[in-house]
Amino acid sequence: VSRIDSTGIGIVAAIHVSATNGGGIVSLTGLNDRTRRLLETTYLLKVIRDFENESDAISASADPARS
Repeated sequence: VSRIDSTGIGIVAAIHVSATNGGGIVSLTGLNDRTRRLLETTYLLKVIRDFENESDAISASADPARS
């Protein structure tokens, strides 16, 4: 994702709530600096983890101690 607006932020938040309510987690990968700053500003990165790549996200979800 190279850009995200308020609709996208709302969708990410809704996906996080749905996943959490279902016992799952949401992780983001490959965020660019602009998107990361926006998600930090909205505090979404306080509840959703971000990783450099998909492999790191999968490893962290498989090992709860890393989450």
